[in-house]
Amino acid sequence: KAEDQRTLSLAKGSIAAFNASIANVSQDLLDAERQLLAAESAARLKQDEVLNATIVQEEAAEHRHLEVEKQETAKQLRHARRERLQALAALEGQLMHSSRAEMHDLSQALSADIQQESKSRSNGDSVRMEALVATKAQVKA
Repeated sequence: KAEDQRTLSLAKGSIAAFNASIANVSQDLLDAERQLLAAESAARLKQDEVLNATIVQEEAAEHRHLEVEKQETAKQLRHARRERLQALAALEGQLMHSSRAEMHDLSQALSADIQQESKSRSNGDSVRMEALVATKAQVKA
């Protein structure tokens, strides 16, 4: 019986040591799991920081690109306006020149009509003559 008690006591000691060993391993596993979770969390934070920095850089690049496009568009608009103004000035010059030439031609034609009328009707209808003279005066005005 003493031998059984001693064996039982040794067995209880071995079981207690084994349970303590299991508890230590369990605690080590919990500690390792916490460290792993903390490392994963830190890695995710770092990944988010890198992603945010990339987004900021891409937005800045896009902003610069849009600014360059805006400046180029403004430059093209200024150039187009300048060309339109030059074309309008040229058209205005042509119109003024052709208007003067047309007025001169019309005035000469009316003068010729008046002279022709006065020759053909030396004592004729003065109303027609007055109308032609009035028309010539309006054209000159």
